[in-house]
This record gives sequence, C-alpha cells and structure tokens, in this order.
Amino acid sequence: MQTLNWPPLVRIQHWLTVLLVVLCIGAVWSHEAFDKSNPLRAQLMQVHFLLGGLIGLLTVPRLLTRALVKSPVYEMSPLVALLAKAGHLGLYLLMVLLPVCGYVAVSGKGLPIDLLGLLEIPALPVSKEVAKVFKELHEVLGNAMIALVGIHVAAAIFHAVVLKDKVLHSMVGRASG
Repeated sequence: MQTLNWPPLVRIQHWLTVLLVVLCIGAVWSHEAFDKSNPLRAQLMQVHFLLGGLIGLLTVPRLLTRALVKSPVYEMSPLVALLAKAGHLGLYLLMVLLPVCGYVAVSGKGLPIDLLGLLEIPALPVSKEVAKVFKELHEVLGNAMIALVGIHVAAAIFHAVVLKDKVLHSMVGRASG
C-alpha cells in the first residue's frame, strides 16, 4: 500500500527551506530598523547573505531528491495539478535565481561578502551599473518569492479545508495511507 505521506527526507528539506526563507526575509526586513552607523544593520545583512546562499545551495540536493523520489498521488483536477506544478517550479526557480542575483548585486561594491567571519566570498568583477540592475532584479524576485510563498500557503490551506485531500497533511507526515 502506497503511503500518502512525503518521505521524511523531502519533508525535512521542505521545512528547513521554510525556516531559512522566513529567517532570510526577517533579516533583510529587520536591518532597516537600524541606522546605517549601527553594526547590527550590517550583521543582519550578513545573515541575509548567508541564509540566501544556503537556500540556493540546498536547492540543488532538494531538486535531486524530488527527481528521484516518487511523490504521493492525489486525485485533483488537471487545472489544480497544473497550478501546483507551476507554483513549485516558480518557487524552485526563485530559490536559485535570488541568491545568484543577490551575489551579482553585492559584487558591484567590489567588496567580498563576509559571512559572519566564517567565510569570505570574493566579489565578481561586475560594474556598478550591472550590479544595480541585478539589485533591482533581486528585489523584484524577492517580492515575487513572498507573493508565491503566500499563494503556496493559501493553496495548502485550500487543500486542507476545502478539498480535504490530505495534501497538506502529507508534508507534515500525518496523511493516512
């Protein structure tokens, strides 16, 4: 009998990504609360860089896992299935593009990225003009990520409350087989 739960590895990767995305957004938003002379402002941006890089790096094994692991099968309309695939594709794409755009944007300052003293990543050789374009793209994609995450959460609630199809339950390991 096939289980309706996602395998534990997929669930761990999912919820770890959720945690990292929430912390990454929290770090970038909260840094605005501090004056530019306050060292905490710069440290929060370093946390943002670190978390963003981790999200990007962890997306690679996550995509590999998704390619190798069979997903639980649920009855749903072709439209709902298409929207789910498009939403997941968008999320994965953003989890890769956002760190890349952020790295190019920060590289325009010509300074390495200091990851809380743990690691220093050299700047890419990009002009300030190119960096500015990538900074704007990073911000647009960041807003798209927030919107898509909101839609993803709303869809999970829709599955649980309206469709009652155990899709949400499968990601917390509580769907019955």
